[in-house]
Amino acid sequence: MTQGKLAQIGRIVGAHGTRGQVKVEPLTDFPIRLTTGTRVKINEDWRVVKEFFIHKERPILRLEGITDRNAAEALRGSFVEAILTGRPPMGPDEFLVDDLVGLAVRTTDGQELGVIDDVLRYPAQDLLKIGELLIPLVHEFVTSIDLDQGTLEVRLIPGMISDEEDP
Repeated sequence: MTQGKLAQIGRIVGAHGTRGQVKVEPLTDFPIRLTTGTRVKINEDWRVVKEFFIHKERPILRLEGITDRNAAEALRGSFVEAILTGRPPMGPDEFLVDDLVGLAVRTTDGQELGVIDDVLRYPAQDLLKIGELLIPLVHEFVTSIDLDQGTLEVRLIPGMISDEEDP
């Protein structure tokens, strides 16, 4: 059995062409995870990606057992899941979102906020969940990430922490 974590890596947004190909909205920064030969899970069914290419900046997949436009269209809205094994190639300042879970979070003035429980994906930006606190994962708030030390530093604005007094 392949070891790794099952993760959502895309969502089918429609059919492409007449041969059963599907258009995928990637939920990963590494659409290479959808390449030809990859086993993916869609609606509890495992399928093999028979063809993968990018069209208008969107991954297009031809899936085993999906041979016409109607079958492809029936998958609209379904999530594409795959078992993640290994790490994709990354640059020195790049990281996986999962790397952030468990990091200790402190403010630029040294206040300890806790550890990251989860990273919530939203269209505008991801949110770091630290207990009940949500912090956007953007440069304006996250000032540094040190995976080796297991820390993340944030700059908060007034009102972000619920027990702060409004002026």
